[in-house]
Parts: sequence; structure tokens; C-alpha cells
Amino acid sequence: QEYILRQGEILIGEYLSCVDDGILGKDNLVEVSFEDLTSRPEDTMKRIYSGLGFCAFDQSGRSSYPLVLRRECKSLRGYKKNVFDERQLSEELQSIIRKRWHEHFFRFGYETSFPPK
Repeated sequence: QEYILRQGEILIGEYLSCVDDGILGKDNLVEVSFEDLTSRPEDTMKRIYSGLGFCAFDQSGRSSYPLVLRRECKSLRGYKKNVFDERQLSEELQSIIRKRWHEHFFRFGYETSFPPK
């Protein structure tokens, strides 16, 4: 448990440092939410490609990627995501997560069902 919490802090901390320091920015970064990617995968992928300057969705029709993406999205339509119930976490662990990861949740605009107290 400590390992997972610490790795999350390191990973997100490094990412945010790169964003804050300008290493990652509008020319090489497109942030997407899991919600957007799972609810509107084609539109989200178009936004990612466009934001990174790739022309896989250009109007010339030379790229087969839109067709491949559409086919892949169609094949995943019945997929059921795992369901997580925060009641599986002890009150103590919820408190630890609130304290240690609150800034990350806030920075990315994610709500938790057990908000910081």
C-alpha cells in the first residue's frame, strides 16, 4: 500500500513538474480525462492527434487510421469497466489518500466520493 501511494506521488509529481517548468506544454502535451476517452473515444483521439500535430484525420482520406479507430471503438462498445466501491477502503486508508493525493485530484479536477475533510 505504501509503495502504491509513494509511486503515485512520484509519478504525478514529476509530470506536474514538467508541466510547471514548461518541458511539457501546448506543443507536446494533450491532457484527456478517462471519462472523455471512454465516453467519446473517437472525438478524444481526434483531439489528441490534432493537438500533437499529426494529420491522421486530415480530409484527404489518405490515412486508414480513422477507419481502424472506428472499427476498434465499435468492437469495444459492450465492454464493462471495473466498478470500484470506495467502501472497500477502510476509513483510515481513505483519510491517507485524502491527505496525500488531494492536490493531485484537485489539480486535475477530479472529485472523490470521499472528499478531503
